[in-house]
Amino acid sequence: MQKEPFGSRSSFDSAFRRIPKDSTVFQARGDIDSGNKGHDGGQRRWKSHPCHFGETMAAILVKRWQERFCIIIQVARKMQEEQSEFRHWDQLPPDVLGLIFTNLSLQELLTVIPPVCKSWSKAVTGPYCWQDIDLNEWSCRCQPHQLDRMLRMLVTRSSGSLRNLHVSGLLNDSIFSFITENAGSLQVLRLPHSKISDSIVEQTAQRLSTVTFLDLSYCRKIGAQAIEAIGKHCKLLVTLCRNMYFLDSAGKDEPEDEANAIAATMPRLKHLELGCHNISTECVLNIISSCPQLEHLDINSCLSVNRDRKFFKEKYPKLKIVGPHEEKMFKEFGNLEFTFIDHDFLYDDDFFQSMMDDVMEELAG
Repeated sequence: MQKEPFGSRSSFDSAFRRIPKDSTVFQARGDIDSGNKGHDGGQRRWKSHPCHFGETMAAILVKRWQERFCIIIQVARKMQEEQSEFRHWDQLPPDVLGLIFTNLSLQELLTVIPPVCKSWSKAVTGPYCWQDIDLNEWSCRCQPHQLDRMLRMLVTRSSGSLRNLHVSGLLNDSIFSFITENAGSLQVLRLPHSKISDSIVEQTAQRLSTVTFLDLSYCRKIGAQAIEAIGKHCKLLVTLCRNMYFLDSAGKDEPEDEANAIAATMPRLKHLELGCHNISTECVLNIISSCPQLEHLDINSCLSVNRDRKFFKEKYPKLKIVGPHEEKMFKEFGNLEFTFIDHDFLYDDDFFQSMMDDVMEELAG
């Protein structure tokens, strides 16, 4: 098929159809179609159908609105010279597809996208979709063995590019060790309610040297030894969340050891959460003096800390301190009860089972 030369009626028609209807160029054509006078004083009527938009029309528009219309001409010329065509979705590079797919839910990524075509399946099984992994809600609902297998599958897919991981309730040291083995690019690690030990944290802390944000809240089995190991090896750490439930904190033999370890090993901290820790005012002051860059300190429900807000506000006016009133203690227990109730509605049972059947088939394959 012979192509229309640039400047022909059809090429200008194509360019014109790309113009928004509220633009000046579109309004100009309406004036000419209706027979209104232009700057040249002409009163010639033009047919309103787009197919009749020809070279004479273009010449008038260029003359009257040269600056805007020249841009359209340049775009049209470039499109014709390069003979470019829109790329199909299945021809997009895997990294571009991965960026788009990150807006989808976990269920869609694992069960909907792979069967569409080979390129989509390749994108979703590669590292492009798994630099940020958030299994927090899902991990509260699934069975323990399902969480372990899901984590291993997704972290493996990340191929060392994992930057952000959020999951609740790790059940053993083995899966924590596996995560640290793939933490070369990890910056944000959130593992609340996990049953990991001091010993495994001490053994693997050196692998977390790139972490800047760490959440180990409500991890009952770790203590000062783990915190000290993290402080020695995670020199980039600026945020630490180590909130506890009141009963767990009250049962510790040396309640201030963790806080003292933080003060001794984490001078770059800017954000620290120590809700419900059984620590004294002197311990808090030690942390503040040892962490000169600290901007936010959460000591909610730390019952032994001076409760006079003016005491801290006058001494550290630039530091935002939350607490130490007791309200958070009751909120935490309330949230705990609500969490178990709420997650019953996160996934329909049939939906959840169907999703896991598909994923387990992939794991087995």
